[in-house]
Formats: sequence, structure tokens, C-alpha cells
Amino acid sequence: MTYEKTVQVQYAASPGINGIIESFEAAEGLDEFTEEFFTRVWNIDTCETFGLDIWGKIVGISRTMRVDYEPDYFGFREARNPTTPNYSMPFNQAPFYRGEPLSGVVRLENEPYRRLIKAKAFTNITDATIPEINRFLTMLFDGLGKVYCTSGRDMTMSIVFEFVPSLSDVAIIQNPDVMPVPSGVSVSIIIDVQEQ
Repeated sequence: MTYEKTVQVQYAASPGINGIIESFEAAEGLDEFTEEFFTRVWNIDTCETFGLDIWGKIVGISRTMRVDYEPDYFGFREARNPTTPNYSMPFNQAPFYRGEPLSGVVRLENEPYRRLIKAKAFTNITDATIPEINRFLTMLFDGLGKVYCTSGRDMTMSIVFEFVPSLSDVAIIQNPDVMPVPSGVSVSIIIDVQEQ
């Protein structure tokens, strides 16, 4: 929009007023500011830390998350220990046990936080059916690998990753405010990485 459309009709022919407004518009043009604001704050796909923090407040999700994750570990069946219940997986099936569970507070960097914000926005409008959850997972982990949801048909469902998810990805899936899960359904995470 140009300044000519904002000047009242009775002053439109005044060279003095038009000159003042034209020089002000040239000095204080908002085109560059508008483009930068759109890129760094408004557009969820391109915004930076400041913009993501604003989007996080809008959808009501924090940048820090608690994660508790106990994967299967490499080991021998006879060495099973009650303190490490998932200890007896063979070679090429699970990582070595490091002595402590993968848990704690995770502060999300920009890209995982962007995914979390999109996930929360999607959760606000979804009906939590299997096709919608699979659409959600495809959107959320686009470009990272194949991930999908399966139903156990007994009030359970599994999120299957065919790639190794990061700790922040697991935190997003475990967050009950973000993951669109039907009421009363328990969720488990399965990592099924196939050898090439």
C-alpha cells in the first residue's frame, strides 16, 4: 500500500504535505521490517529463537521437557538383573548398557522445538485416530526416517521408529500435552532399525 491511499482527499493535491509524507516513507519504509518480521518471527518454518519462543508461548509449550527412556540393552539372557529389566538383547539389536537410564530434563534446540510447536498446534486440532496420528508423525519427523503408529487392539498403541530417534524426539513423543493419544490408551515406543 502506498501513502497516497492514506492521505485525505482535501490534502491529496498539496505538494508540501505529499513531499513530507513521501520523504518520511522513503526514510522509514516498513517493507524491509515487514519482510524481516515475517521471516524471523511470524513464519514457523523460518523463524529464529526469539520467534520460536513467542510461538511456544502462543501454543502453551515450554522449551524444556522431562524425558524418561529405558531402551533395550545388549546383554546375555542369563545376566538379567532386576535393576536393568531390558538387558538381554543380542548383537546388532541394542546398545551397550551405560550404567544409567536415559532420563532427565532436555532443553530443546531450535529445530526440535520447532517440531514440538508444530506438534502441539496439530494436537490442538486433531481427532487422535490412527490415520491422523500417522499423518502427525509423518509431518513431525519429515526427512528423518520412517515412523508410524500401530494399534495393539487392546487399548495400547506403539510408535515405531525405523531410525534411532534423538532424546528430544523421545521427549516429544512422551509428552502427554503434545502426543495426540486417545483417552485410556497406553503408548510404547519401538525402535526397529533394519540392517542395510
